[in-house]
Parts: sequence; C-alpha cells; structure tokens
Amino acid sequence: MYRLDDLLMRRAKKERVTDLVNFDRVRGFLRTIYWRRKFLAHRDEQRRILNGHGEGKISKTPSVFVHLTIRHPRHRSTAHSIDAAAGYRWEPFCR
Repeated sequence: MYRLDDLLMRRAKKERVTDLVNFDRVRGFLRTIYWRRKFLAHRDEQRRILNGHGEGKISKTPSVFVHLTIRHPRHRSTAHSIDAAAGYRWEPFCR
C-alpha cells in the first residue's frame, strides 16, 4: 500500500511540474509576441519621425531620389570591352 501511495504522489507531482513548465513556456511565448509587437511599433514610429513623416514634423533634410540608368558602351572592335554594370574588364579567349 505504501508503494502505491508513493507512486501516485510522484505521478501527481510529475504532472504538476509538467503543467507548470508548459504554462511557463506558453507565458514566455506570449510575452515574446507582446514585446516584439511593441518593439516593431516603436521602431516604425522612430523611422517615421526620422524620415519626417511622423506627427506633422518636417524633416530638415530633403529626400533624395536617384534613378540609376546604366549605359553599356557600344560594341568596340577591340578585343577588350568594359562591362559598366559589373565594373570589370572582359577579355574573350580568342584574340
């Protein structure tokens, strides 16, 4: 009888520990989600403020938009040609 009671007590204690561990995991996961959302909202707000789009603030620096067009050099009769996009020289195997 003593062993049966001891076995049941150990089983109940093990279940309680398992439940507490699982509860702690879920609670930690929910905290992570909460703080991540809060951090992302704060980061986005800081980006808006720095870019001059937040809460009616005007940025002191103007926005600069650059439209980059790469022009390839025309085909040359020489053995060497320059690839402007990659910035390196290309030499064919046969000259």
